[in-house]
Amino acid sequence: MPLRRSFFTSPGRILLSSILITISTGAALLALPWAQKTSHNLIDLIFTATSATCVTGLLTIPIHEFTLFGHAIILVLMQIGGLGLVTIAVFFISLFVDIGLNTQNITGQILEIDSWKRSKKTLFFIITFTLVVEFLATIIIYYTLDTTYDHPLFLSFFHAVSAFCSAGFTIFPHPFTQFSTHMPFLSITILLMLIGEVGFITWQELLTYAQALKNKRYFKISLHTRLVLITTTLIIIISTSILALTEYGIFSSGSVIHDGINSIFNALSYRSTGFSTLNILQVGNATLLLIIALSFIGSSPGSTGSGIKTTTFALLIAAIKTVILGRHVVDIKGRQIPNDQIFKAMSIFSLGIGLIGCSAFCLFLTDNSWSFIEIFFESSSAFTNLGLSLGITPHLSVIGKIILIISMIMGRIGTLTLILALRWRQDKVQFNYPEERVMIG
Repeated sequence: MPLRRSFFTSPGRILLSSILITISTGAALLALPWAQKTSHNLIDLIFTATSATCVTGLLTIPIHEFTLFGHAIILVLMQIGGLGLVTIAVFFISLFVDIGLNTQNITGQILEIDSWKRSKKTLFFIITFTLVVEFLATIIIYYTLDTTYDHPLFLSFFHAVSAFCSAGFTIFPHPFTQFSTHMPFLSITILLMLIGEVGFITWQELLTYAQALKNKRYFKISLHTRLVLITTTLIIIISTSILALTEYGIFSSGSVIHDGINSIFNALSYRSTGFSTLNILQVGNATLLLIIALSFIGSSPGSTGSGIKTTTFALLIAAIKTVILGRHVVDIKGRQIPNDQIFKAMSIFSLGIGLIGCSAFCLFLTDNSWSFIEIFFESSSAFTNLGLSLGITPHLSVIGKIILIISMIMGRIGTLTLILALRWRQDKVQFNYPEERVMIG
């Protein structure tokens, strides 16, 4: 295949190109006079567009510096970032024309589905599921909010999209911490974050399973879905318990229900979304370390969130268990996991740690007036697309902002996907060298 044609048929390169195009278009629109209340530097507009497209939530300028039109642009960028420009484009194109085999193949690779028939069905499910969830959530939020807000319907829709797409942007005129006692609002936000973080493929399979039960038909849930549900449940339970202990002084309001909902809300949000009913500047270092770990694991594959993904984490734990037990193959729930997937999980984990360390190192050189925990937390938050900040992002140098922009893009695409996307050639000849063992451990 010619090099030029190969470049444009690589799913990884298409994903990278789509994100860069979306960011460029978003920044150009945000630069329009009627999108800003006051004029801002181009680097800050690019940073804002990147943060919205990569559903991060980090900002170098307050979001209230944008007009209603500017907020609408950010909302669209969040929606595109959560679903993916390629997913949206292929969906609408397939409504009117019969797309070619090459596009069908690329779409299947992006969605990790082996046939166009399944890919098309999944595309329609993703769009329909998103529209239904966000519409219902908007109506519920609208009736739980104080109607004295300006543009309450738009505000409700903005929050629904931000929560579902794990973006963490908020345009409320007051700090998000004031919602810590608003149980109905926190409950619907918890539901939105959970739905977005579990993943479209998992929800599609669960709904198919429910339909099969209703019709008394047999349907077996895949290992992927079981792994997502088990890992997600365990992470939520463990992180909620740890968070309740580490920040007991803040959560001890006297109401078990109130404290429990706040703990669950923050434990879910710290995995990918970035909302917080706690003042992040007042939490302890143990909580900050917990937030870094949760956001690094992140959401599930095929979801609106980021991180290395729950299944990757589960495979790593299974691999460690295999070594401890002295076995030679990794198995989960009676199924053997292929070695190539174990290698990919290890690569994703290692590359993620390496990139966070690299971006933090660069920030230490360019913005060395901040403490270690502040820079490391900011680097981690950018790469994992969490969006929580200890307050240093707006004060970074231009180079520091560029470092975080690159980190957000790499975190959204995925380090392994990006490296494969930038690879110019692939060795097609497969051969094995003689084995020789080395000392490890």
